[in-house]
Amino acid sequence: GRDAIYLCGHSLGLQPKKTKQAVLDDLQRWATYGVEGHFDQDEAPSTRWWTIEDCAEEEASRLVGAQRSEVVLMNSLTVNLHLLLSAFYRPEGTRRKILIEAHAFPSDEYAVQSCVSSRGGSEEDIIRVEGGTDELVEAINATDGLCVVLIGAVQYYSG
Repeated sequence: GRDAIYLCGHSLGLQPKKTKQAVLDDLQRWATYGVEGHFDQDEAPSTRWWTIEDCAEEEASRLVGAQRSEVVLMNSLTVNLHLLLSAFYRPEGTRRKILIEAHAFPSDEYAVQSCVSSRGGSEEDIIRVEGGTDELVEAINATDGLCVVLIGAVQYYSG
């Protein structure tokens, strides 16, 4: 590539230099050991999978200034969003609508669509709101049949 300033905040970002080799090492571990790759293999080129989160917990605890026992890592944001929606989106009668900001992160939008359709809903059950806080509050107050309000912590589209 060429020198560049990378300001694209809604992507994976630049690939770390060691990523390609780490992925190739795990693919080789899989090819060589199959399911046994989860466990200790002295000659294996990568970290055993069944405790791989231990490596991340140590780094995460250092990053947030916590003890290792105080840190839990799980899933991705989208998986966690699916889990939350599955727990809290309980459409009953006329209360079927989910309110979400327009231009939400695409995987947030997909999670909402998936949850609504899996509960027998349709596009009409998803209310997308353009604008900021005032417009969101107005939409919450004006929407009949509201069941869930989902507002992202970071608005990647507008900052």
